[in-house]
Amino acid sequence: MDVLDENGNIIPKNNEDSKRVIAGILAIVLGPFG
Repeated sequence: MDVLDENGNIIPKNNEDSKRVIAGILAIVLGPFG
C-alpha cells in the first residue's frame, strides 16, 4: 500500500526514509491543530 504526500507524490510505506518524511509531513500538518 502506498500513500500520497501533500503534493500527490506516491510514497512507498515500506521505505524507512519515507516513513520519516511522512512523520514530518504529519507533524507539519497536524502541528497547528494539536
